Amino acid sequence: MAAAAIFAFREKATLAMMGAGALLGPLCESLPISAGAWWYAAPADIFGMPAYMILAYAIFGGLLGHASQAAGALFAGDVTSRAKMAEM
Repeated sequence: MAAAAIFAFREKATLAMMGAGALLGPLCESLPISAGAWWYAAPADIFGMPAYMILAYAIFGGLLGHASQAAGALFAGDVTSRAKMAEM
């Protein structure tokens, strides 16, 4: 699914947002896990969470970046950005 997101949106910003999501998501989630607020029943591989969660945060980061770009173009009335999004 992450590969599909990369191929669908071939922009450096997508890779940057996916990287930020992959780093910041697990980092922020590891704090309440270490405090005992919740835990995962599946085997915890990295930071007390399953490895697939890092991929999920990466995909979410990429999608969040595109959603914010679309919302910004919508509210700013940027016609060129809307046309670019329609081509995707």
